[in-house]
Amino acid sequence: MWRKHPMARLLIPYLLGLVLMDSGLVFPARYLRASLVILSISLLGLSWLKGHRLYSGFFGLAIMLWLCLMGCIQYRGAVRLPTETEALVNADLSTGIGLVTEREERTGKGPRLIVQVSAAGLGHSDLTAFRQKILVYATDSSGVLPGDRILFRGQFTTIPPPDNPYAFDYVAYLKYQGIQLRFFAREMQVLPGFSWRSVLLRRVYDLRQICRRRLLRGIPEQAHRSILLALILGDKSDLDVDLRTAFASAGAMHILAVSGLHVGIIGLFAGLLFGWLPIGRHRKPVRIAGSLLFIWLFTILTGAGPSVQRSAVMFTVVLIGQLSGGRARIWNSLAVAAFLLLWWQPLLLFQLGFQLSFLAVAGIVFFHPLLVKCWFPGNPVLKYAWSLFCVGCGAQLTTMPLTIFHFGQFPLLFWLSGWIAIPLATLLLGTGLLKLAFTSLSIADALLGTILEWLTSLLNGSMMLLSSWSFATLDGLVLSPVATWSMYFALLVVMVAHRWRPDWRSWSGWPLLVAGVLAINNQQRRDQQEAWFILVADNTAVLEMLRGDQALRFQNQDTDTVAISYADRGLHQRLGIRRVREMTWPTGTTFIIRGKEECLGVVGAHYPTPAIWQGCSTWLIQTDSPFPEWLGRSEGEGTHLILAPNYEKKHRTENLAAPARIWSLSEKGGLRLPKNNNYE
Repeated sequence: MWRKHPMARLLIPYLLGLVLMDSGLVFPARYLRASLVILSISLLGLSWLKGHRLYSGFFGLAIMLWLCLMGCIQYRGAVRLPTETEALVNADLSTGIGLVTEREERTGKGPRLIVQVSAAGLGHSDLTAFRQKILVYATDSSGVLPGDRILFRGQFTTIPPPDNPYAFDYVAYLKYQGIQLRFFAREMQVLPGFSWRSVLLRRVYDLRQICRRRLLRGIPEQAHRSILLALILGDKSDLDVDLRTAFASAGAMHILAVSGLHVGIIGLFAGLLFGWLPIGRHRKPVRIAGSLLFIWLFTILTGAGPSVQRSAVMFTVVLIGQLSGGRARIWNSLAVAAFLLLWWQPLLLFQLGFQLSFLAVAGIVFFHPLLVKCWFPGNPVLKYAWSLFCVGCGAQLTTMPLTIFHFGQFPLLFWLSGWIAIPLATLLLGTGLLKLAFTSLSIADALLGTILEWLTSLLNGSMMLLSSWSFATLDGLVLSPVATWSMYFALLVVMVAHRWRPDWRSWSGWPLLVAGVLAINNQQRRDQQEAWFILVADNTAVLEMLRGDQALRFQNQDTDTVAISYADRGLHQRLGIRRVREMTWPTGTTFIIRGKEECLGVVGAHYPTPAIWQGCSTWLIQTDSPFPEWLGRSEGEGTHLILAPNYEKKHRTENLAAPARIWSLSEKGGLRLPKNNNYE
């Protein structure tokens, strides 16, 4: 197996080096470079052993170590910040020069620019080389476009961490895109001069804008426009939240992410177009060259995301293999695509889109042939439908653990949405490309626009209908990192055993059993969990007590419940919280955190930073106004309410000047009043 896929064998140690560096291990750069030099010299020395029986083993081990070290060095180079960063971040006013690579329009806010900085300093006189990609926010950047070389003045800042536990980690998200700093520009001006890169960026941006205008001409419906932009140009910025949710719940979100499906359709159209040309014996080279030209033009036009990059590189490897007369192996092509992309951008490995893209293709390549053999329908329509079903199952088998881990849900109707969405997406993509080509012909443009509207309406309506069914999605699923890794290890064992051992079915089920045991153990721990959390959103704080799969939230009357619900979504998803009960207190209520013997902190209606306290024995709630009526009877001013997970525990109340009432949390997530209401 290894001999047939040499690139897969070389990819593994390189991935290991990237993962080791991302895990937090610290290797000084000088040691890494010295080790790489020593290994390179050793590889040259091993050439003297060629022909010896030990040569193959030592040479293979040295190559593996060399690739692992290269992974470590490239990761370090991708995340390393220049030495001047600290001085720039602490300065009130800094200056920088850079090239605008992307411009993102934000609804209700100013545009945001991604700038490749070439020089920075505290002023014009001390500008030094500073090669970093940063986010630039500016109140007035209407005239700045991708490809412009700009001079900007303002303040460098680091990107703040998430406010709440298990919230979306925006710091890590930007880090894996090569961005670790942001800049708030007070002044900005476009500098004269062009380079080949700036010209290319401007031409691509102008081409995307032309295609956008042509594609949307004659299509007034916003929902239809946003779907067409996402499907054909890879622009999902205009997608409505309801549409995103509908496609995700129906298991068809991958249709809106330009990926191998779209690249394959483009390659098929290009192959048919160039295959019909009367060019005699040169038909095959021309067809392959034309297909590659169209594929890479489409890749650049759609923004070159991880999935479309992977697909374009893999199709390129396969087509070049056909041109050279060799038989391209899909696993080797997949490994070549991953190796080339990660060598160019090492941090792609840690982007969720990159991971899901490669896992989906791996699942389709391995499981689709096995599943198709289970049934051989005679009807061609049934055969096509069965093949699509097997494709969806193969992709879901390898992406399911990662999807559940990150999103806490699993679409049950992915097979049905695949039957509907894939044919419609193929028709939409083909019709959209024809509209771009024949937009100058008014009759053809109007006819194609009508067809696009009808197809888009059918696609949107189908996904909205599927997502409205109560059994469309399994929500509230939780997988710990250990359980997720164990599930992938089990899948890997099954795949390797199927290839190598004829009796693989008799023993490869053990890893799946271990993964199931870990998942059950994780569920049991979650049922027994008990913790207090302080969550913040828009400078407003709430107190939450988690017990099992339920949460009890204490909040003030002026709390923005929508913002808080969004803020604690990651926490509830990761810990498996299924039910939340809200307890609203009068404005001005102060929550005092009391530990075993000392007060740990205070949080009120406005709290600047988040905090987590686990294992606290007592929480106190005090207010200057009467307690709410739902307590059973209104208390006087200054009364304290003691919340205790277990009433039987001893509580210290020496510092309580006012009378207190003790409440304990019931198993159903509510409050239960003990028999002795007064605390003596």
